[in-house]
Amino acid sequence: MLKVFNFSFLRRTFLPSHKRYQTLLLLPQPPTLQHLKRLVQTKSTKDEELESFPVPKIEESKLKISFSRSSGPGGQNVNKVNTQVEIRFKVSEAYWIPEPIRERLQQLNESRINKEGELVIVSQRYRFQERNREDCMQKLKELLQESCLVPKKRLKTSVPEWSKESRLKEKKQRSQIKKDR
Repeated sequence: MLKVFNFSFLRRTFLPSHKRYQTLLLLPQPPTLQHLKRLVQTKSTKDEELESFPVPKIEESKLKISFSRSSGPGGQNVNKVNTQVEIRFKVSEAYWIPEPIRERLQQLNESRINKEGELVIVSQRYRFQERNREDCMQKLKELLQESCLVPKKRLKTSVPEWSKESRLKEKKQRSQIKKDR
């Protein structure tokens, strides 16, 4: 069952699979090829502004990979096979990661770093050791990607006058309601 409502440039469509309405913006004419190229160019330049460091290649020879029995899915298999994977490496000694990325990795993942300075990544999501190993490597890759992004510098702004006035007005109204009780 698909219901469509048209209003000049807006279309509201009911999506039965999601059981909700979705509002779409309709353009008077389809976008041209130049317009699409411009959108792609602006998007790529924004991505380039955020990412200042390339993601380093993970050297598996520098990682300590250990296996143990997991508490995840697997039935009786859990009691017999070492499927949990744990990857460890000392962040301060990981020279395959550039210095600024290493520092940011330490800042973002303080809770994953133990007293010895090792970053610990554990996976027991899957029933098979190899899939858990791939999952750990994927987690490490995502952590490195996240630490490669340099955060935007926050521009200091002040609270606008209209916002202050509306807040004070609401406070006065609330206090008046309480006085009238």
